[in-house]
Amino acid sequence: MTASIRLPRATPAEKGVDPAGILAFLDEVAAEGLELHSFMMFRGGAVVADGFWKPYGPDRVHMQHSATKSWTAAAVGLAIGEGRFGLDDKVIGFFPDQLPAEVGNNLAAMTVRDLLTMRSGHITGISGGEWRRMGGSWVEAFLREPVEEAPGRTFIYSSASSYMLSAIVTRVTGQTVRDYLEPRLFRPLGMGPILWDVSPEGISSGGNGLCCVTEDVVKFGALHLQGGMWGGRQVLPADWVREATRNQVEEVWMADLDGKRFRPRDPSQRSVADRREGYGYQWWMTPHGGYRASGVYGQQCVVLPGQDAVIAITAAMRNGDRRLMTALWSHLYPALTGAGPDAARAQPVLEARLAALALP
Repeated sequence: MTASIRLPRATPAEKGVDPAGILAFLDEVAAEGLELHSFMMFRGGAVVADGFWKPYGPDRVHMQHSATKSWTAAAVGLAIGEGRFGLDDKVIGFFPDQLPAEVGNNLAAMTVRDLLTMRSGHITGISGGEWRRMGGSWVEAFLREPVEEAPGRTFIYSSASSYMLSAIVTRVTGQTVRDYLEPRLFRPLGMGPILWDVSPEGISSGGNGLCCVTEDVVKFGALHLQGGMWGGRQVLPADWVREATRNQVEEVWMADLDGKRFRPRDPSQRSVADRREGYGYQWWMTPHGGYRASGVYGQQCVVLPGQDAVIAITAAMRNGDRRLMTALWSHLYPALTGAGPDAARAQPVLEARLAALALP
């Protein structure tokens, strides 16, 4: 398999990043006992800090879990850019041979845009934990699922919706999303190896299942940071990147996961902590005008256009643990405001700390 090509390197101070802030982040991660596997910060066209907790290293691929969804969206954007289908095309139109005997009005109305924004009209969301255990056709299972509400209204997070996006790309191109992206995205960005699970019907799993090295997570974020440009070439359509990474859904409330399904909470039981900043096309919005690809157990690709930065993290944390993002916003984000007066003294300390990282 082709190895990932390294990005340029710089010291934090050379790119206006305070190494003391990165040290403070590592201190909090250690103090909280968080199991991180890798961390990489990209700013101004270069990686300014990267660390790997042994036995993890820079050449080890890592499962991205639901951060995969944002990669699937890139394939959708490329296919739309090639004129293969449109955002408002009806989902059932791609699968006339796999439809149930009766197609309700809500299923008939569902569009590609509804899948991208997690507003399919279902009242529960299918998790990867349920989806990946299914045998047979996942497409047919999705099309049989009751669509109780009109699509395009209510956000309900579902890996099944992301899978259908992957299935649509495969239906119109004759390739898995992974193979479709190989010459269009992976090779131009010098990525590799990229692994991607497939369903029983041979379709890239869409909502999860992608494995890659941390360097390539950063490249993927940087591609979006740069408006789809890479090495002077427009790899992703600029208008797609703009739309995919802006807020498309104002009302985004987290649901309860019962191990299989995401079930919305009663509005009377919601708290402010249950509300998210918003959702684009398979990208989560973040504070400070950013967006992120996010996967269970701590997989993060945070893109901060206002700071010209990308932060990538792989981890194995408890589901729902918010301490990682708290540490990121408390230390790494402020570090992007400029190197402090002690940057020269902190740099060798940071380098030694990054080199010595290891799991207990």
